[in-house]
Amino acid sequence: MRPEDVLAGTDWSAGPHAYEDEPGVPSTPEVLAALLDGDADRRGEALSDLYLLVHHQGGVHAATAQAVRFAVAALDDPRSLAPVVPRRRYAAGMVPVRAALLDWLASVMGAAAEPEDRRPGYPADVAACRALRPLVYDAAARFRADPDPAVAAGALRAVLACLLDAPELAGHRPAAAGWLRGAFATLDRQARAVAVLALQEWGHDTSQFAGSDPDSLVRAAAAISSGHPGAAEALRAALVAPEVRQRCLQLFPHYGPIMLFHVLPAAVDRIPIDDLAPTLDVFLGTAPPEVYVADWGTRLHARWLSAGQRDRRALLDVIGRRCFGPDAPRHWSDFDARTALADLVTS
Repeated sequence: MRPEDVLAGTDWSAGPHAYEDEPGVPSTPEVLAALLDGDADRRGEALSDLYLLVHHQGGVHAATAQAVRFAVAALDDPRSLAPVVPRRRYAAGMVPVRAALLDWLASVMGAAAEPEDRRPGYPADVAACRALRPLVYDAAARFRADPDPAVAAGALRAVLACLLDAPELAGHRPAAAGWLRGAFATLDRQARAVAVLALQEWGHDTSQFAGSDPDSLVRAAAAISSGHPGAAEALRAALVAPEVRQRCLQLFPHYGPIMLFHVLPAAVDRIPIDDLAPTLDVFLGTAPPEVYVADWGTRLHARWLSAGQRDRRALLDVIGRRCFGPDAPRHWSDFDARTALADLVTS
């Protein structure tokens, strides 16, 4: 279907965007049509509006699924080869509109893959986007080996986002795993972190990335279920690296805050016991208060029970100061990691 056919055949009144009733704000079909305009400035404004209005703050709205259909149709249109300033901050220079649309599709499919308690939109709107994952996957997969690196990377991000939480596409995971491995270095660090967790979830070994990726958080994520000899060190290094601690609360599609929900629990389990106390001392001393919401208290309690006397004393000193001392943040709830450690400091 041609982009014009989507514009003409859709009841846009049934699918408002985030600011539909605001005066002077373009409608969804006006935004979409401008993406293929001959004027570069209009294309740039339309791309900004695509995020600001149709995918506002990473959310899913009534207009989002309708816009997804247009974006898929526009990928094959020759006008999508026109340049535009990309939305992604780390991308330098201009990229084809096709690459920008694939990035946008990846973002929308990532939002649709969030767990039910975190899905950013009304259930019906999210369900409409989830239903389009096979369509988006097929379209993106065709561009995964595009000669333009921005297009190929955007296509892989969209493929990955479609497969995060789509049982109906599970049969495509083996092929996608090969594509991701073959072009791993072309992905940005957020996509690489999501990719290694997805690969692990699909039953693939990610050892090679635990020892080679340039990003500390990606190396740590790759080490979570890795047998690589440097896996424990990758987890330890992530906890003491200032740039990683600053990203503790960074949200990733489907997986949430990877540092808190995935890397930290694995680090407590796998860091050698004699390194665990000094590592946690550094980490808890500068990590945000939300770190105590993660699931690591029970794991640390188990490590303490299995430790020797010297390591028990070292761990107990860190737990007392960082978790229950006068400078420790307030307890959040019964889900606070410190709940499982309270008996250690009161016994």
